[in-house]
Amino acid sequence: KGWIETKLGLVCTRPQYGWTSSSKPEGEIKLLRTTDISKLPVSWNNVPFCDKAPENIEKYQVEMNDVLVSRAGSIGLSYRIKEDDLIDRTVFASYLIRFKPLINPQFVEYYLNSNIYWEYISEFKTGIAIPNVNATKLSDMPFPLPPLAEQQRIATKLDYILPRVEKLKERLQKVPELIKQFRQSVLNAAVTGELAEENHGKIEYSLKEISEYQGGYAFKSKLMSKTGKHQIIKIANITKTGLNLTKFPAFISDKYIKETSRFKILKNDILVSMTGTRNKRDYGYAVLVEEDNHIYLNQRVGRLRPNCEIVNPKYLQLFLNSEEYREFFFKDETGNVNQGNVGSNALKNAIVQLPHLKEQHEIVRRVDALFGIADKLEERLAAISQQVESLGKSVLAKAFHGELVPTEAELAEMEGRSYETAEELLERIKAEKKKLEVERKKHRKRK
Repeated sequence: KGWIETKLGLVCTRPQYGWTSSSKPEGEIKLLRTTDISKLPVSWNNVPFCDKAPENIEKYQVEMNDVLVSRAGSIGLSYRIKEDDLIDRTVFASYLIRFKPLINPQFVEYYLNSNIYWEYISEFKTGIAIPNVNATKLSDMPFPLPPLAEQQRIATKLDYILPRVEKLKERLQKVPELIKQFRQSVLNAAVTGELAEENHGKIEYSLKEISEYQGGYAFKSKLMSKTGKHQIIKIANITKTGLNLTKFPAFISDKYIKETSRFKILKNDILVSMTGTRNKRDYGYAVLVEEDNHIYLNQRVGRLRPNCEIVNPKYLQLFLNSEEYREFFFKDETGNVNQGNVGSNALKNAIVQLPHLKEQHEIVRRVDALFGIADKLEERLAAISQQVESLGKSVLAKAFHGELVPTEAELAEMEGRSYETAEELLERIKAEKKKLEVERKKHRKRK
């Protein structure tokens, strides 16, 4: 009630382009650029200085509550100058446009973060060779104007809600690492025997005693196609979370199957990637093939075929993904920073202490149950994260559609008071802008 539709340019002073200058690491006057406001909060220690300061610094010097909008690069990105930003003398650069709000500056700031605003900006990003916006386009942007008291109430409410949404996002971002640690602790407990109900001792084996190792075949790329029945398993298909057959699929035709049949992968085979990025250790993960497929072993992928009378294949996979084994795996790593390689001895000579087969089955069952809990947590986390991500946008949308309903206490406080209407506010702003324009012309004339 009492809102009117106006334009951004009508509720701010005349928009102004920034100062054109190259930057330098040291100086007296800082130069705030689009890149500096692209990551919030602004890192003022990294904001450079003007190579050439303007003669009239006051003309370009940022002031409290200035709203700066990027017209190129991160188009439409905006930033409001706060009190903490005024430690050093700073001018704003030429790819920024300054608006000085004549209404509640926080209300303007929040509007320039809303979906309504970004939908308007997106119109200037499509079908243009060099996307950009200018002062005229921004000034003509539709702007919903409530009475000043309503602006202040909305800004206060957003000040209360949105930081809490951001805090919630920060907390949720920590959860994946906790789930990762949980999975790793389960793995470690599995191979150390902590998950076993009964401990009847362990027998020490080398991997080559309980499984058959085989290296991959160097399939020629000219024999591969992007579709087919018989898929080649490459390093990229072996991920930390399992076998991904959709990643860079490659197939060979039926006529090559007979000569490469010994490289066919069977159910219960364990596959390990033997090459990856050295400093990241993003390889060496073991995946268990849980069903028969028409898949074949490519070079730099190792295969272990477990002796199921001695070892549960899933238990062996758990061991191969444990921290204990991965330290052994990378012990003799070769290569350079960009690419690391591990030889077959890492899959033949590793020592594993196996509990009784019955205990292995029980440990696997318990691991599956605990990993199932982790899977459900990840599903819930994904759903909640999506809700939280949309929450901020939803609140902003409600704010600028007049749907942030006052609380009963706020309504009671407002009752009986007379407030300036949006129409009256706009007329007052027009008069104030006219006065500012007269003063500006007098100032130019005196100069």
